[in-house]
Amino acid sequence: MKKHYPLTQQIKPLATVASLAVALFVSSHSALAQPVIANTYPNGSAQFQGTNELTFSATSPAGIASVSVTLTPTTLFGLQGFPQTLTSTSGLTVSGTANGQTVTAPLTTNDLYSVKIVVTDVNSVSTTNNLSFDTIAPIYYTWEAVDWDYTSGGVSGQFIDNPQVNQYAGKASTDGADFHSTNPGSGNSNYRPQGLETEGPADVPRPQYVGTTNIDYDVGFNSGGNWGDYTRHYPAGRYNVLVRASDGNGPQSNAGDVSVVSGTSSFSNPGPYYFSVKSTGWSTYAWYPLIDSSNVPAVLTIPNDGTASTLRMTIDGGNCNENFFMLVPVNTNAPAAGQGYITNSFPDGTYQFQQTNKFNCSVISPNGVQSVVVEVAGNNLSGGSYNKTLTASSGLTITG
Repeated sequence: MKKHYPLTQQIKPLATVASLAVALFVSSHSALAQPVIANTYPNGSAQFQGTNELTFSATSPAGIASVSVTLTPTTLFGLQGFPQTLTSTSGLTVSGTANGQTVTAPLTTNDLYSVKIVVTDVNSVSTTNNLSFDTIAPIYYTWEAVDWDYTSGGVSGQFIDNPQVNQYAGKASTDGADFHSTNPGSGNSNYRPQGLETEGPADVPRPQYVGTTNIDYDVGFNSGGNWGDYTRHYPAGRYNVLVRASDGNGPQSNAGDVSVVSGTSSFSNPGPYYFSVKSTGWSTYAWYPLIDSSNVPAVLTIPNDGTASTLRMTIDGGNCNENFFMLVPVNTNAPAAGQGYITNSFPDGTYQFQQTNKFNCSVISPNGVQSVVVEVAGNNLSGGSYNKTLTASSGLTITG
């Protein structure tokens, strides 16, 4: 007589097989752990990470098959260099074992970098890190936008040479002598009594603010016609002037200007000398050079005569926040072989609704441009996607 088993007994073996399948699935995925990228420097956690090389570690229990680093540099003057992809056989220095490697890539100092690191193991499992940082040398002379001249004992135009962090805190100033505001009281006085408006910038911190009680500030709530005077014994030399600024109110082609109002310092090329800002958002800061009427970086000459000079920053287009200013020695070195830049890109993604049916940019190389390739990938609003590679013989219009 055939023996009948209860239904529950017939299901138990199936449940056991299912459990085994799940266990095998989990075990399989743990064996395919992704490679790990760590100990990256520079890493963008602070500004002024001056160095001439990028270093990081790559580890994988399965073994590392390949490492690639794509570097896209941009100068402090907004010229974007050509992207360059380095590998272990072309440009990277790699040491260690198959499971743990130290990787080094060469960098140019005083540039801004966008970097993509890809580590792939022997099972074709990859890890990608995207980061941004600068390699600016921390030796350059800077001064805070909130450290305009002050008044003490009824005497205006007073200043502190090479002030330490927050040394102007609480110092009063006189409208029309140390500064001028067309919209007094419109913002905050977090750092100094009401004059120009002072607030926290929320920018990537500088080294002097990392792990300390120091507080960073910017000049905000600006309006056209506002100005501040900055008197110092500036270091002798020939410099380009840059400002660290942000703007959330639309791009300004002439946001502000800088002039010499006293002392023996002077600009050597035709004025006016102004800076433009992009609409990046109030908490997203970028570098902007002071340029002349020919759109060339202005050159400030400071003689070695021991004389203090007063530089005045005046808001023209208005509504940008200034964090600090920096003097960079004029670079007279010849361009490196193969060096080139991409600039004047539009659309550039700095704000929405950049309506156009063309992408335009300028490609510059003092060594000559051999070829231009544009790879375009995107999605339309209905969900479709496209991918095109354009060259001079297929899709691109090139002049010059």
